[in-house]
Amino acid sequence: MRGIIAALLILPLAEVILPGGLQVAGANWLAFVALLIAGAFVGASLGLLPGTSVDAQRINVVFAVVLTPLLSTGSTFYPWQSLGSLRWFQVATLVNPLTYLSEGMRAALTTLDTLAPGWIALGLATALTVGLLGFRRRAID
Repeated sequence: MRGIIAALLILPLAEVILPGGLQVAGANWLAFVALLIAGAFVGASLGLLPGTSVDAQRINVVFAVVLTPLLSTGSTFYPWQSLGSLRWFQVATLVNPLTYLSEGMRAALTTLDTLAPGWIALGLATALTVGLLGFRRRAID
């Protein structure tokens, strides 16, 4: 729920903060809502992964090691297509589930070139599956 609330709050803030306001002419609002819900489930399932894979005493180390690379390689601050001159980094960002969510939101709200919708759906479905399998493995132990 936090992710959904944050996403819904950031749009009005972007209207105020961005010079010229938020440009969402031609936005696909149905895709936006679908990605908002999918992103909430993917984020929750992936949050279960470190929580069920690491001892509680070591969870701080996991956040320190995982959080910075996750944010840096998630295509949140740049379009994935813009990494074309750094092909190795462009490929490395495909391991990060946040890349698929960022690119999906970018595709829903802008006219920028993004990853193909099929790749976005596959990336999000894979991330959801990995998170749920990690939780299931720990829950059954």
